Amino acid sequence: MRVLDPDEGAALWAAARARPQRSAARTPRASGAGLAPQLRRAASGFGFVSEEDFEAASSIVDSPEERTWLAAGDEVYIGLGQGQVARGDQFRIFREPLPVRDFESGRRIGFYVEVVGRLAVQEPGESSSLARILESNAEIARGDRLARGHDENRWSEPSSGPPAVVAGHIVFIPPLRSLIGTRDAVTLDRGRSHGLRRGDRLEVYLEGSPKRDRVSGATVHTPDHVLAELVVVELDEEVAIAVVFDTRRALRVGDAFRTRPAPVLARRGSDRAQR
Repeated sequence: MRVLDPDEGAALWAAARARPQRSAARTPRASGAGLAPQLRRAASGFGFVSEEDFEAASSIVDSPEERTWLAAGDEVYIGLGQGQVARGDQFRIFREPLPVRDFESGRRIGFYVEVVGRLAVQEPGESSSLARILESNAEIARGDRLARGHDENRWSEPSSGPPAVVAGHIVFIPPLRSLIGTRDAVTLDRGRSHGLRRGDRLEVYLEGSPKRDRVSGATVHTPDHVLAELVVVELDEEVAIAVVFDTRRALRVGDAFRTRPAPVLARRGSDRAQR
């Protein structure tokens, strides 16, 4: 360990005090052209697999590599052959499926999964096919499951145009978590069939309630209180996964969400344009 002389120590201390300090305020809202890269980073390790895709899932059955753990660039054999896959077909590699259930009916609607990578078919075979791992978020092993991949354009900027009016509930949070905060993912009981789109912004809210004015004795109704803001990153017909980008308190299963209403000024401008 080097001992600083008094003059050098004083200079370092002054420089440290001059650095800008990080604010303890809430994480700022994502916006504009920077949204797509943030979604890619936030959603890289999780996903949703529908009942149909789960039933049709296969796995990595072997690899020409001698190593136990596999990674991007390695070749593998998958348990699907000719008539089931074609050259270039892509699959998500996942493990640890956990059931997701509808908030109201309790019906199982799919599985929350840990996505560990992605692969593409190179040579379809009679009963198995040669594939190459394109990317890996963690160590990949023989036996890891496969599900059809999503459209490669999913990380383009959110589409323009007003979103559909959609409301529902948070139905699942990641394992070993009882509360959710900023940059975490939540699973919602609404999806593509309900009008949600990838990139849609939502708000989690607590409904207003009647309160008694202690002075006047009148009963008044408080407005809804917005608890958090979400962005949809994965879509299925009945389910969506969203990332929490701004939160006022930890979120829980059962919290209600809805599409964010258009800003007042934007609505007034639209009204004038229609006159």
